[in-house]
Amino acid sequence: MPRCSRGRYVLADAYLRFYFRFIAPNRALLEQGLLNRLWELIGEGLRAFAGQTAFEEICRTWTLKQAAAGRLPFLPDAAGRHWSPDSEIDVVAINWRERQVLLGECKWGTDAVGRDVVRNLVEERSPRVLARLEGEWQTHYAFFARAGFTDAAREEATPVGATMADLAQLDQELKGQM
Repeated sequence: MPRCSRGRYVLADAYLRFYFRFIAPNRALLEQGLLNRLWELIGEGLRAFAGQTAFEEICRTWTLKQAAAGRLPFLPDAAGRHWSPDSEIDVVAINWRERQVLLGECKWGTDAVGRDVVRNLVEERSPRVLARLEGEWQTHYAFFARAGFTDAAREEATPVGATMADLAQLDQELKGQM
């Protein structure tokens, strides 16, 4: 039986992502002059949309800038995201020659990130991603949260040496480096 894999495409242009997520599927509302309903739909989905797109991009940019400034354990060849049927990683930075990889999780929620998020990445998703890479890899972790982290999350992240950054830190450090 032939094996089929479905690709995942992401629009790089933020305007086009917004247009195809909110405007195009609701053109009928625009044509009928139902702008209030369109604004309601945008309001309902905007937080998730921002977290899935803009916040993750900010975290990847921060990762690259931290590496370039020598504040990460290695200089990545590339940074992006990983998606496969069994795992999704928001931030992946990799150095192929040194065999080092950083795996990061982004959370745009309004509550502080808890221990379960750290455990999920380190114990469940990370081994599945690393199994796809040949040989031994040195793995680093990063966690990004709009609302910060609980003490339990920080305790869980300490043994693996994870980097943790909240929105205020990302904003301050990106502004300072630009």
